[in-house]
Amino acid sequence: MTAGPDIAQAKVREAPVFSPTEAEWSDPIEYIQSIRPKAEKAGICKIIPPRTFRPPFAVDKSTFRFRTRVQTLCKLDAVARIEREFMLALRLRLYQDGTPMGIDPLPMAPAQLKGHIEPLRLYRLYRAVEELGGPVKVTSRNLWAQLSSKMFGDEFGGDLALQKSLKTAYERYLLNYVLDLHSNNSSDKENKNTFTDCSNFDFDSIMSLALEGIASAQKGTVCGETSLQTAKAAEEKAEKITNNFKFEENGRKRRKIESTTRIKMKTSLRKPELPKVRVGATFWKYFDDKEQAYSGRVKQRRGGRSDDDPNASWEIFFRGNGNDRGFAQVIDNDAVVMLIASGETAELAKFAFEEGICQQCYRASDPECLLICDGCNFAYHTYCLNPPLINVPRGDWFCPVCLDDEDDEEDEEEEGNDGSSFHNYETPIEKSRRSLEEKKRNKQLASFGFGDGDHFNLDEYKVFADRFKQKYLAKVKAANPKADPRLFLNPQTADAKKKHAVALEDEYWRLISNYARLSDDSELLSLTVSYGSDLDTGELGSGFPTAKSVARLREKVMKMESEIMNRKWGKDYVEEYARLKSDLEKHERYAKSGWNINNLPTLSGSLLQYVDSNITGVMVPWLYAGMCFSSFCWHTEDHYFASINYHHFGAPKTWYGVPGTGATKFEQAARKIAPELFSARRDLLTGIVTQFNPHELSALGAPIYHCIQHEGEFVITFPRGYHGGFNHGFNCAEAVNFAMPDWIKFGDQCVKRYSSLRKPPVISHEALLCSLVSTITNTSKGDASELAKYLLPSIDNMISYESRWRKKLRKAFKAKTIHSYPGDTSYQTVKANLSPRAGSMMKRRLPGQNNNKQENKNITVEGRERPSIMGRMSGMSKAYKSLIQCEFCKRYCPLSFVWLNEKHQGYCLEHGLSHASNPNSVLVIVFKDDELRTIRNKLTSFVM
Repeated sequence: MTAGPDIAQAKVREAPVFSPTEAEWSDPIEYIQSIRPKAEKAGICKIIPPRTFRPPFAVDKSTFRFRTRVQTLCKLDAVARIEREFMLALRLRLYQDGTPMGIDPLPMAPAQLKGHIEPLRLYRLYRAVEELGGPVKVTSRNLWAQLSSKMFGDEFGGDLALQKSLKTAYERYLLNYVLDLHSNNSSDKENKNTFTDCSNFDFDSIMSLALEGIASAQKGTVCGETSLQTAKAAEEKAEKITNNFKFEENGRKRRKIESTTRIKMKTSLRKPELPKVRVGATFWKYFDDKEQAYSGRVKQRRGGRSDDDPNASWEIFFRGNGNDRGFAQVIDNDAVVMLIASGETAELAKFAFEEGICQQCYRASDPECLLICDGCNFAYHTYCLNPPLINVPRGDWFCPVCLDDEDDEEDEEEEGNDGSSFHNYETPIEKSRRSLEEKKRNKQLASFGFGDGDHFNLDEYKVFADRFKQKYLAKVKAANPKADPRLFLNPQTADAKKKHAVALEDEYWRLISNYARLSDDSELLSLTVSYGSDLDTGELGSGFPTAKSVARLREKVMKMESEIMNRKWGKDYVEEYARLKSDLEKHERYAKSGWNINNLPTLSGSLLQYVDSNITGVMVPWLYAGMCFSSFCWHTEDHYFASINYHHFGAPKTWYGVPGTGATKFEQAARKIAPELFSARRDLLTGIVTQFNPHELSALGAPIYHCIQHEGEFVITFPRGYHGGFNHGFNCAEAVNFAMPDWIKFGDQCVKRYSSLRKPPVISHEALLCSLVSTITNTSKGDASELAKYLLPSIDNMISYESRWRKKLRKAFKAKTIHSYPGDTSYQTVKANLSPRAGSMMKRRLPGQNNNKQENKNITVEGRERPSIMGRMSGMSKAYKSLIQCEFCKRYCPLSFVWLNEKHQGYCLEHGLSHASNPNSVLVIVFKDDELRTIRNKLTSFVM
């Protein structure tokens, strides 16, 4: 990792924008083909339709209700996610060692933006030292000048003060932590570039640094009156580290696998005196949507055997100010206890809602005594700890729950541990938190995703989204009077909208990138938005008119006509009838439009017309309801398809795109920015949960393009083009895939990539290719020649793959080969010496013929639902109801596969070879070799 890219020199270019005439607008596929040579170079483009194109929004709002996905904004950015995880682990370790961060400010260092300075980022320092060979090499060879150049540029290589500052900071904060990391890595035998692998291991030098660094750092450190650490204690700990090394046979010393003995900075929790819930008890509760505190009174118990039963629930009546008639809610016992404890007054109830409560006594009183844990951001009173802390500790502080989560495994292995170091009492909220923490600790980086949020209809979601944006901007303005004034413009005019959009884009990246990496503001770090993404229009309804919405509207018109005939009408009724009839005519016209994205995938010229499954998001559009800062993270479309997105209404969307020719540079830049994420998860970029700063990507050589999409505009992304972005406020958009003939080569690439990542594809690529050949043979030569040119190289690659692997497998399987012919449902065996079990199974049914409902279930892949079974394409045998999918790499196998009778599993030829020795395995040939050659010969005749 270099200093970080020079984002001041980064160049994000504007994507091309097209405004077709009415004549050009008549044929969507033809028009997209005409702009493709220019637009494809950016990977993304915007199309502004003619003014006459104004489709009505056809969603039935009375039934449209959707679930949102919750996005924590400060966890979207790749570097922020890694850096915060690293810093949390480092700070926890330093706290346990008695040398917490936060007592002294970090030294200032040059920022990535030229001419600016910022507090030294320890994660960048750690990464740079590792890339130079680790602390041993940097120390023994005195590479601090090279380190300065690497982190901040060549102009800082001779800055002696900066070098000293980096060396001091590394020794103070990182050295001891890194020693442990290297010790653990060497035990895994997975990290080859470990601490003990270095041939220039200078034990005396590195241990001298460790002793000096630890001792100097711990002198005078105060972690509350109960946890004073002295230099003497530090020196004793350093001696323990020294004793934890032993000589190898070659005379070099190495670290033991066992972790060092840690000075544990633990306190426990006192059992609080919690209020009893009784009928008649009163309290206050603050309601955010009503922006006031309501008085609550316990009316009666609902459920539970007695008032003291923790499983009881209670009916609470709330009353507001003035003429508010109030309302009732049923709340569980634990929640009522917290409300009574924290709601002694209206002011305390509001403080509890906005700032939080003590996790032990549930009270919000004595805010000056509330300690915020730097691990979980939950609060505790100093006097609710055991023993109580006399003073608020200097520097970082971690609560007993976070410390216990960290040390559970270590404590279990310690002899004579009676558990007294842990808290004596756990409230229900603590038990719940501990359970959640334990579940999420493993593979946090790899498993990051978006959780389910609340359900909304569009009106409710608009109120929610508008309130969020207003509150956020108000807080920004209050916290920073010098904030960009364009953020607070009322974007009514075109000029104001443009200025506001630019300022909001800057604020988005400041928040999720810069602020998320450096800030300790717990409120901003926990800020979330809710995004209504990937909403299935087949179930919820499309924003464009469809046959279903037209029928619904026609039924209303006919009902009104009937009532008018019976003279059940007045002037207003006639006007409403005229409006509805006009709407019906408009819906009927736009339901047939080629630019209606429900129709576009199956238009003439789009290859997806030959896919006979309604795959949501590919063939059936997805709807998107967005709010300010809700994000669609960097990704390519499934199967590298092209996509088209229409903005129905609302605030703009910012898009970033990369051309397909620049996809490799994009991936290389992303890996440079966040190598840890890619190490934890190879398929990171298919997850659609990670943002990369476009300026950082551009500075590392990735070609990045940008556009802002307003309502009524289309955005098109091209095959293998990475894209991402975010929403400026409440809006609604809709998107679907399509594929033109030039997509075929990208589809070939995607099959290989998905197979290497073991990602299930959404269609069978080979089946689609064969279906296209079948279509061409029934088309005039002139119309088919262009498609045939794109298709022939892919067919050649497909046949070459089949021939190569069939040759290997026939040799390995010998007599265990069956040929199943298209249209032959009995699957004739050409070799008779199959095992009885295998033979009877094959004559009965293959899993591809299974009609079991479980076979057709949907699977969830990174938050996106795709049908797990793809129907066999037109022009091929209907003997298959579905396709065999390789158990290992997940690719579909329509031409041949290896079948394991015993496990009822299928494998592609490449991964089926290892099962040749299994007596219950067979090689199944669906299309014989000569049939494949016939397919190619037919195609060649159209190219000649």
